[in-house]
Amino acid sequence: MNLLVKELIQPLLNFNLNELEDYEMKYWAIYADIFDTLKKDPNKIYNILKNKLTGEHLKALEYFYNEYFLRPEKLMENCGCMHTQQPINFRSALASLTKYMIDQGYNITPLPKVKIINNDIENADNILGKTAYYDPSSCSITLYTLNRHPKDVLRSYSHEMIHRIQDNEERLNNVNTTNTNKDSNLQDLEKEAYLNGNMIFRNWEDSIKNK
Repeated sequence: MNLLVKELIQPLLNFNLNELEDYEMKYWAIYADIFDTLKKDPNKIYNILKNKLTGEHLKALEYFYNEYFLRPEKLMENCGCMHTQQPINFRSALASLTKYMIDQGYNITPLPKVKIINNDIENADNILGKTAYYDPSSCSITLYTLNRHPKDVLRSYSHEMIHRIQDNEERLNNVNTTNTNKDSNLQDLEKEAYLNGNMIFRNWEDSIKNK
């Protein structure tokens, strides 16, 4: 397959992550209780809460009300974001996994910015290419998604969230290399991320499948 053809058809083969917005993931992960409250009586509760809430809570209220209750078709498409429900797309799964971590008490806030790279063909063709990484300097997680199953990307996200925890605990300050063979401290940090990241992902998955 030549490069031009690959670039033209790849978006049809790949799951779509371009619509993911950081603020949406944050609202679903932290303020999903506002969404649940609105469901009881959207218009009445919105009018009550808009005069009581401030800051991020008010922004979340406006987001949920405008996106899902003024536009009911979106409610049917995207509302499966609570971690006790089956996610219906990557966006809802990412928010669900994040909310699960918060509900389990993991120290991941403030939430990192999530960057999606789904068009790096050279990286995708490289057997040892990048899958994801956490950047402490910008508090961000970058996910490479081209030619990957969404579940595999979510597992990478869970791994990088352990590095977010390590950053919050100020345990990444002395890491000066990416070579685990040269730094025993880095090797221990990566062991923790692989073990805990995979187990958190599995626990989250089991919490949905075995309600």
